[in-house]
Amino acid sequence: MASSSIPSQDRAVDPFASYNSDTVNELTRMLTYGEDGLATNKSCDISLDSTSNTKVNLSTGFLYKDDVRIEITAEHIVDFTDSNQYYNFDTGFDEAGYYYVVLEYIFVKSRPAPEAKILIIKPSQRAAYSPGGSWLFLKAVKVEGPGPFYVVSVHDRDPENPTNERTFIKFYAGSEVSIPTHTPQRDTSRIAYAIEEDSFIFGLSDKWGVLGELFDLIYEKDTSGFAKGDLIYTTNTGNLAKAVSTLPSSSADGVVVKVATAGKIQTTSKVLDVPIEPGVTLETGQLLYLSKSTPGSITNLATSPYSQFVGRCLSVDSTTADILFVRGEPSRVGDADLAVYVTDYLDSTSWIMFGASYYQDVDISPIDERNVIVTIWDSTTEMKIEPEDIEFVNVNTMRIWMNNNSQNLNVIAVGPSPTTIAASTVAVEGKRMLVGDWIASGGEFYQDVIINDIDGKSAVVGVYDTLTKLKIKPTNIQFNSTSNIRIWMPVNTLELGVLAFGPSLVGTNISTDSTILSSGGSWVLDGGRYFQDIDISTFGDSNVHLECVDDITQKRIEPNDIEILSASSIRIWMTDDTHQLNVTIIG
Repeated sequence: MASSSIPSQDRAVDPFASYNSDTVNELTRMLTYGEDGLATNKSCDISLDSTSNTKVNLSTGFLYKDDVRIEITAEHIVDFTDSNQYYNFDTGFDEAGYYYVVLEYIFVKSRPAPEAKILIIKPSQRAAYSPGGSWLFLKAVKVEGPGPFYVVSVHDRDPENPTNERTFIKFYAGSEVSIPTHTPQRDTSRIAYAIEEDSFIFGLSDKWGVLGELFDLIYEKDTSGFAKGDLIYTTNTGNLAKAVSTLPSSSADGVVVKVATAGKIQTTSKVLDVPIEPGVTLETGQLLYLSKSTPGSITNLATSPYSQFVGRCLSVDSTTADILFVRGEPSRVGDADLAVYVTDYLDSTSWIMFGASYYQDVDISPIDERNVIVTIWDSTTEMKIEPEDIEFVNVNTMRIWMNNNSQNLNVIAVGPSPTTIAASTVAVEGKRMLVGDWIASGGEFYQDVIINDIDGKSAVVGVYDTLTKLKIKPTNIQFNSTSNIRIWMPVNTLELGVLAFGPSLVGTNISTDSTILSSGGSWVLDGGRYFQDIDISTFGDSNVHLECVDDITQKRIEPNDIEILSASSIRIWMTDDTHQLNVTIIG
């Protein structure tokens, strides 16, 4: 083997014919525990050569092989065109793939003493490499072709054989059963593992620092589907979602710092590449808030009605920023966009006859536009009813149509507040009715739902089949008391989810949104029906209720079906594609 494969080196002991070398090797083994490896991360590292694409550079450093401490004392050039540097040059530098650069050394008592060599193993020869043999893996070098072949990258492990990688000496810290009393003379600069606390401790000048407290700043979670820098929160199902300031429940808990199945979330300190809300211009030093319009992003203005402070801008790079992340508690900034409610009593003596029907008007001016969700019940029977029609005469007036004038009705309408009107406090409660809990009565079945958070009988109620995720219409909904709603069904085989909205007793708030589903080509034909999907990700979960108004006739319309696809999407089904719908969502 030519001298070009032998780098400049020093060895702790040359094992010529003397038993003294055995003693030194035993001392080395006290450090290595008999394992071969590199002393530090950058020991004997390999990097691309800036002057040639057929060479790489081996840096200086320490390693241990066969209980001998070897130091590479000068940078060494590894030339892929030099046959003398190969384990077996064979047909030349003529293969694409991953080459190995290895150090070869075998402890032998001989004179002259053996020297460490740097060798190249071709891709087709990699089977000859075995961890723990005569070679120590230094780097995998990727070569591309066809000729002339050239080096493109270097790797700490072989991507095609991940068990072949750089190995390092396992230096161990001390151990303690629990964190001991700190003694400066003994413990300053000492590192130990505290068994009972399951954490590392490090000795400062006058106390112990606990490394485990630093680990808590980053935790592992599946971040697939997110991007580095996204602000995220944990949903009520334990999954991650992009944070958005529409609700306190969707406020940011941390920042994605590694995207992977075993990804990483950082909960405080400096984080990189956080996306900026489109259209927002940030400057270094500005205070930052969670975006309301772009989930996962930041802005420099507090949002309304909820706002969350998330840190300070450290630097800006076009669409992203490096920030000092701080998890601020979400707070109410104003009442704009919050839900408000309107209640009214329609007396049987006040119905106005028009044609063969009767109507009364309800003032909905405290609610923004016609974006309302309505529930009507007979004040005598306490049963929820469906009127003949609901018409929005204008933005301030909702007209209730009935086919008779004999009923006294109570009406509640819930919707978003105009920015000029203070919002009333509205609560939402989600309940579940299990199959085994139905009670038979008069040929039908019922279950009671307790709504402690909602004031009196002023509740808007929606019912969904939890299996099919479709909205259903019970036989009846009865308001038994100020806190009890009774749901009647013709069968006892369904598990139902119930959502109730109404004036709050607990000071909580819900959010509202509205969207337009255009007629014609926007509807998707599927199985003889048409559908469009609505994004509800800003509500934090699938606990939403909605109603549709025909944007042309201004009358409430009942879709053919409403399907909950996921926590972030709802599908509206219609029998035709002629309707343009204004959809109001509450959640």
